Amino acid sequence: MAVIRVPKTPKKAYDPQRRAGTLLQSQLLHLEWAVRPASARTEKAFQIKRATTEAAAARRIEQLTIELHRQSALRAAEPTAAPYEPPRMVQAVRKPKAKPKQPKAAAGKKAKSKKRPKR
Repeated sequence: MAVIRVPKTPKKAYDPQRRAGTLLQSQLLHLEWAVRPASARTEKAFQIKRATTEAAAARRIEQLTIELHRQSALRAAEPTAAPYEPPRMVQAVRKPKAKPKQPKAAAGKKAKSKKRPKR
């Protein structure tokens, strides 16, 4: 298998004093959403303070990631409930369908022949 070389990250890639960009702001928003309970995910309750610098965003992302891992570990430790089974429906006993009756030719009339008359 070929070795893929990854270049070293340049030092200018992280500047703690630089204003946090939209990618960091979006990551914060998604992490905040993931950590909160479902009842707190409404528009009114979901107001977060935006990070002003990359350093502030990094600290907040670290806190949220730790909290997310903690919640995940708690859920994994909970006993699992029995799988949901829908209630069984009682099937009604049905009578077998009768065969459809063939229409009978009327009495006293000739049954029509399916053959064409000769010309």
